Order: sequence, then C-alpha cells, then structure tokens
Amino acid sequence: MKYLADEFFEGEKAEKTRELLYHTIEKDSSYFAISRALDGLTDGTDEDVKKALELAEKFESERSSALTAQIIGIYKNHAGPEKLDFMATALQKNKVSGYDAISAMSNFTGMLKDQDIKTQEKYLPVLEDLGNGGSAYVQAILPYNVMTLKRSADSRVTSLES
Repeated sequence: MKYLADEFFEGEKAEKTRELLYHTIEKDSSYFAISRALDGLTDGTDEDVKKALELAEKFESERSSALTAQIIGIYKNHAGPEKLDFMATALQKNKVSGYDAISAMSNFTGMLKDQDIKTQEKYLPVLEDLGNGGSAYVQAILPYNVMTLKRSADSRVTSLES
C-alpha cells in the first residue's frame, strides 16, 4: 500500500488511491494491510495526514504488533510529543515484538531526541525500564538508542558553548 501511494498519489490517480487506502483501513481484516494503508495515507495531502492520525488513534488498542509499530512510526513522523506516552507504553507493555520492536524503539528514540531536555528526562526511566525488562529485541538495540540520545545531547551542549 505504501508503495502504491508513493507512485499514485498524484494527478488523476490520487482520488482512486485515496479511496483504496480508506477502503483497506475500514474494511480489511489484515492488520498488516491496515498498517500499510495508514502509512500510505500519510503520502497524501495535509488533510490525508490529519485523517491518518485520527484513524491511527482508533487502532491504538488493537493487539497487533505490526499495526502498533506502524502507528508509532506514523506518530514519529507526523505527530508531536503528546504521542510519546503511547509510544513508551507500547514498548513497556511489549505491544510490539520481534522486528516490530526494533522499528518501534528506533522511532520512539527518534522522536525523543528532538524534544527539549525536560521531556527527554521524563522518558529516561522508560529506557531504564526497558533495559531491565524489555524484550530481547528491544534490549539488543537499546545501547544504540541510548547513544543516539547522548549524541543529540552532546550536540546541543556543543552548540550552546559556541
């Protein structure tokens, strides 16, 4: 779905693409298909992105690792820090597993590193919690994510010193 949207979300094909994505989100029984359609919708207009965010919220409680990971990615790219609580909770409660956990963790860290220091400090206990009890996939990439946050903080300090 994502690739379909990339190629066909322009010109005369835009409306048909939009209809197909909405139909998939509303009617398909596959969480994977729904997750890809939600992501594809973010390639449309600003109104499409807004609708994708609204629809993503409706799926937050679903028990699908792939769908939850995709929602986290959509939030990282299109929402604000108000979605960090959802992202943190999904990771802490192991709502994402396997490779989905890797992308979810990376997206959480990616959003977190762009926040102010106070917000980052609020979520540091989440990282500690994941280090003590996160899934094997999360624990495997946690050091990289912590280093990403450290590099971001170092860069901010360097720019303030200049």
